[in-house]
Amino acid sequence: MSPAAAKDLIVGGPPRADLLPPEIKGEAALRAQRRVLVGIIALAAIVVVGGSFLATGVATSAESQLRTESARTDSLISQQGEYVIVRQMAGQVLLAQEAQKIATSTEMDWAPLLRQADRQMPESLKTVEGTIRSSSPIVDYPLPADVLEGPRVGEITIKAKTNVFSDITRWLFATRKLDGYVDASVISVTSSKGVFTATLTIHVDESVRTGRFAEEEEEETE
Repeated sequence: MSPAAAKDLIVGGPPRADLLPPEIKGEAALRAQRRVLVGIIALAAIVVVGGSFLATGVATSAESQLRTESARTDSLISQQGEYVIVRQMAGQVLLAQEAQKIATSTEMDWAPLLRQADRQMPESLKTVEGTIRSSSPIVDYPLPADVLEGPRVGEITIKAKTNVFSDITRWLFATRKLDGYVDASVISVTSSKGVFTATLTIHVDESVRTGRFAEEEEEETE
């Protein structure tokens, strides 16, 4: 026995003999590889399924949030639409209030004024006819021709008959007690068979205007 062979010789080692053919060994190794491959595939499937569930959960959560935000947006848009209607209605109310103030800005309280004028007439005078005239929101009352005459916003013209001429003068002076009086003048006097017909015009100032809506606005402001 050569020295090299003596080195490879193991004395007293466990007896070992491999009687399996190489095909069986190859099949066993192949089965082991298959098991490893199946395990890898199963693990990959678990990862894929888990990822799918996670993605589905995230997508569902995102979709739920999207629906919530969409509903909130729709609600805000609806509320804005209601606010627009409210603002439009408020604007219409303000416009109507302004129109009322403008339309009634020249409104005169004629009824009590005419009753006063009737009471101040001497008993001998009988009213034949009467007219009233005032400014409007569009057309102002004409300014006096004489700058010394006071400002006026309306007039009452009364035609009356009497058989006492002096009562016409008494009537003229009595008109000074009228509310809002500015001045008065006898325009004409005619006579027929002892009966005198006098036409008298009384000018009044803006104190006889009602100012209804202007007063309401001042009360609300206070």
